[in-house]
Amino acid sequence: MNQETNRKILNFIASEPRAMSEIAQHIEKSWKTADKYVQLLKENNPNVLVKVFRKGSHGALKVAFLKSMMKKSSDQIKDKFFNEFLRGKKKHEFDVLDFYSHLKTDDKNMIIEQFKYENVSECQNLVELLRSCDSVLRCLSGNLSWINMEENGVRIIDVLQELVNRGVEIKVLCRIDAASMRNIYRLRSLGDIKFRHVRHPLRGFIVDQKVFRLKEEMRSTRYRDGELNNNLRIFYDVAEPEWVQWMGNIFNYSFDNSMNLESYEEVMKMINQHI
Repeated sequence: MNQETNRKILNFIASEPRAMSEIAQHIEKSWKTADKYVQLLKENNPNVLVKVFRKGSHGALKVAFLKSMMKKSSDQIKDKFFNEFLRGKKKHEFDVLDFYSHLKTDDKNMIIEQFKYENVSECQNLVELLRSCDSVLRCLSGNLSWINMEENGVRIIDVLQELVNRGVEIKVLCRIDAASMRNIYRLRSLGDIKFRHVRHPLRGFIVDQKVFRLKEEMRSTRYRDGELNNNLRIFYDVAEPEWVQWMGNIFNYSFDNSMNLESYEEVMKMINQHI
């Protein structure tokens, strides 16, 4: 089973329980093959559950679904947004403000920045956030455009080089395609940085086990006159240990189940000749 089929099944069962026959039809495989794939998913993902109804009868029904945690409200929220993450591929498919508003903790903070220039940070405190990393920096990105930013005259790429020189491990979830090639190569040139190809809806960082930051960007040109007068970036920082661990688990799950950069190396070389 390849990664695309893996994701296709997970997205399909994320919204509601699915009979094995529905899964087979969805992935255009036989019932037996679909059952085999679901069992493989179940072995590697504790959130995938399988239940047989009317077992032993001719009308037996085998159903796969994602575990719904009903013990407490925070678990229900985690389940809701984990499924939203699995289904989403673009930024607008995960409501970051809604997620942030659901977190019942004092260990969170918002930074709101008006911006004119794409690659200039005015008040993100991004340099300070990155430099606070001691061991592992996990990056949730699209095309890695943020590595080209500057903040108060400090280039972000230089800060990342500092982290690599200090022995900080950097892991990246991003798109590996023609639009991200230059940034991937530029970042990889700093040292041993690990990349995985995933189209996902989140943009941000997880710094060690201390804090995570998610970003939402709103451009005035995408709204009607009078709705939004300025371009805004909103940064949601969360330091509550339970939620930092949860976000880290989401990252690790996606990272461990995605294709690495080396798998795309030959294709990348061919594409790189034309960009």
